[in-house]
Amino acid sequence: MANEAAPPEDGLLYVDLREPYTFQCGSLPGAVNIPLDQLSRLYDLPPDRRICVFCQAGVISEDIAELLREAGYDAFSLEGGFRRWLQEKAASELNLHRDEADAES
Repeated sequence: MANEAAPPEDGLLYVDLREPYTFQCGSLPGAVNIPLDQLSRLYDLPPDRRICVFCQAGVISEDIAELLREAGYDAFSLEGGFRRWLQEKAASELNLHRDEADAES
């Protein structure tokens, strides 16, 4: 199941390794969900795409990215996982709102 947000413009294929109920609560835009109990599905991913795998904290996804690289995929783990991405996104949006408020002053 793909996240219904617009796909990323960076050309990466984002793979969320978290459980479906967690994925449904939010994920990276355009990510597909392949939970750990369905890992064999990873080998159905297109071999010509660069793949970014991620989990909650980036620990499990490090191992999965290594497995994909050993199978010939161009894969890497999102450092810090979804948690870090979400924190950075929130901080970025907070700074944007702060800048907008400063501009109005």
